[in-house]
Amino acid sequence: MNENRAKEILRSKGLAATKQRVAIFLKIGECNCHFTAGELHRMLAEDKSDERMDLATVYRTIKTFERAGLLRCVAEIGGCRYYGRIDNRGFEHFHFYCRKCRRLFCLKPMVLGSKDIENLENIGFEPQLLLVTVEGLCAECNKGGHSRDGQNDRTQRSN
Repeated sequence: MNENRAKEILRSKGLAATKQRVAIFLKIGECNCHFTAGELHRMLAEDKSDERMDLATVYRTIKTFERAGLLRCVAEIGGCRYYGRIDNRGFEHFHFYCRKCRRLFCLKPMVLGSKDIENLENIGFEPQLLLVTVEGLCAECNKGGHSRDGQNDRTQRSN
């Protein structure tokens, strides 16, 4: 995605396309799956651009994008929120969080029974989002690999 397209998308959501918002939106577009505010801040700092952004700006912008419907929280683990873009590519899927290396894995779609959701609808609730995160040890940590801090890319897709 280029800068002009990013500005167009931000403006279509009623947001001012400031230099910082555009830079953050473009960086989010480079993420392969999900990210935390801290990870996004580190990725922006690695860019060596003329403008440095503090972590508070990244947090505020994430909240703004979330309210505008550009991002969604996909998991919250130990007070740490993971975010992902909202687009038309089948966003909803389950996740696996490894307690040892602290990575969040995107899992292939799984079938989940709809009886419980139908029961919610029957009593007047309107379900809009279902988040499922399984916690445990990933395959590598279960074999004794990975360090406590994991790898640089803490969000992975499962095979």
